[in-house]
Amino acid sequence: MQRLSIIVPSMGDWKRFEDTLVSVLENQPERSEVVVVLNEPYDDPYDLRSEVRFVDAPQGADLTDCFACGLAASSAPVVHTIAAGFEATPGWADRAFARFAEADVAAVAPVVVDRNAPDQILSAGLRWTSAGSIKRIAAGIPLQRFVANDRLLCGPELAVAFYRRDVLAAIEALRHYGSESAAAVDLALAMRTAGYRSVHEPACVTTGTGELFAGSGAWREGIAGERLFRRWTAVPSCRRSWVAHAMLVSMECVQAPLKPSIFNRLAGRLWAALGFGTPRQVAIGRQVASDAAETVIRPHFSAADARPSLQSRVAG
Repeated sequence: MQRLSIIVPSMGDWKRFEDTLVSVLENQPERSEVVVVLNEPYDDPYDLRSEVRFVDAPQGADLTDCFACGLAASSAPVVHTIAAGFEATPGWADRAFARFAEADVAAVAPVVVDRNAPDQILSAGLRWTSAGSIKRIAAGIPLQRFVANDRLLCGPELAVAFYRRDVLAAIEALRHYGSESAAAVDLALAMRTAGYRSVHEPACVTTGTGELFAGSGAWREGIAGERLFRRWTAVPSCRRSWVAHAMLVSMECVQAPLKPSIFNRLAGRLWAALGFGTPRQVAIGRQVASDAAETVIRPHFSAADARPSLQSRVAG
């Protein structure tokens, strides 16, 4: 039986996807399966066979939907997402997997370093402040100076995360906020209220670039942030503060005339505060979301014979 399912959402960028897949195959741990989730048609020019399973998500599906499709098509007790654009390093998965020996650990956050400056951290997971804002832990600091502090960690980035499958199945659904970071925080909070925790693993290092964390735009981030705060502020263990939230919004109001993006964020907050629209539910148990197209699981493909040509393509 596989012990780890590695889900690789392609997201339609084939160069990034192939870079990511090469890194995963080169460093793939024993007793693991690789599930590639496609949101656009892919010709499989390298005839990957055996280890790699291709799954068709609805065309144009985002990371949240691709995560759900990959989860439905995989089977191992621990699930790892590594989206197109991020790359694995030697031993990265083994070190994270070991943390699940602790029964109350439901998620592990890897450290993502800048591929062009490997000593600089891009993200070591997400922190959710009392005001309801989402921050990336350790962003911009040297890797050598990073000290793990699980008390600050809310949860891992959805694009680069390790999760315990049975906890995901118990939660059943992930709210689709239109923001990857908001969806990741919502999932982490659901795990926390169920009695589980998220932890850092400094020895689990992946690489990426700053543009992978660009976000979904100020309008959507504003809607997602406000919905997330209002959903979880009443939960005692979350310790949200309406006073801190009011101060955050007030500061954004002061800055808005100088930064149009902040004005868009405020407009998104107002839209959510007035109750327009609701985040849809994405099933993360045994079935894919009911409003998504049926998942198609293609035959297994093995990557062993195709690695030289795929690596050559990526290097070129």
